[in-house]
Amino acid sequence: MDLFGKGGPPVRAIALVVSAEAPPQGLPSFGRQAQGVVRVVVDGRQLTTTARYSDKHWLVRGMDVPVLLDPARPGTFEVDWDAIPDMRSRAAANDPALADPIAAAQRVARALGIPFEHLRGTPPERLREALERAAATPAPPGRVRAVVLVATVRGHRAGSDDRGDDVGLTLHRASEAVLAVNVPGRAPYAVFDPGFKVPRGQGFLGGCLPALVSAADPKQVEILWSEAPTLAETVATRVAEAQRRADDQTAALGDQIRAATQQAMQGVAGGPAVQAQMREVIVNNLRASLRYVTDPAHRQMMIDQYRAIGIEITPEELGL
Repeated sequence: MDLFGKGGPPVRAIALVVSAEAPPQGLPSFGRQAQGVVRVVVDGRQLTTTARYSDKHWLVRGMDVPVLLDPARPGTFEVDWDAIPDMRSRAAANDPALADPIAAAQRVARALGIPFEHLRGTPPERLREALERAAATPAPPGRVRAVVLVATVRGHRAGSDDRGDDVGLTLHRASEAVLAVNVPGRAPYAVFDPGFKVPRGQGFLGGCLPALVSAADPKQVEILWSEAPTLAETVATRVAEAQRRADDQTAALGDQIRAATQQAMQGVAGGPAVQAQMREVIVNNLRASLRYVTDPAHRQMMIDQYRAIGIEITPEELGL
């Protein structure tokens, strides 16, 4: 392939997709806007590339995909698109990453070594609660209650600025999507929807959508937008969840500080060598915690709390 140089033939491997952009409808066929970013984990390494969009083939988080690695450049890879069925076929085959996007995200979190909460995705407990509500709510004759997650959606290009850069997508026009359908008491399954769209005024930021499924044909799915949360309700839920995560981080930080204090005290008793060892453990713990804190004020608060108990740690030691 043209991607590879003279280091020998490409090496085939299976990679786990960390993130990938669905090809928006209405994009030009060439140029920057015709390409998307694909991030994968392969052989324990995180790699990134850009790939030309395809109307039929695209990837989603948590998929296993064949890739071609360049033996001469370890950081270079290319997706083996010829070996990947189109999205409609993958949905028909009930690809696990499409049928259960929560489990797919959990796979990615484990591969990256990060908590699930640090990925953008629907928390498992939210789906459980939605399924409990669906099971307790009567359905019209011939249909059953369900909860839908949007595993992937293309959307439409909203336009471009004066420089030709894409300014975003709209979901208010019909576009191709794959729905992960969850019926209480049944295994989830995938449905390819060629005309998914969000009604204007509806606040869809992902998550659980109430739906009805035909008892005779499970592929016939109707999303009940009138029962879905409004934009204000969805935003309020996201804010509350973010606050809860921040509270959990603060509680965990308190535990770390107490442990650090005990370690420091033990270090004093053990002499300079033990003190240095304990300090290294403390710095490593704080550095690991700060990987998941993006707010500068929150970062500084964490550092200041260590300083308050007499442990001076410089930004350089933390890699900031």
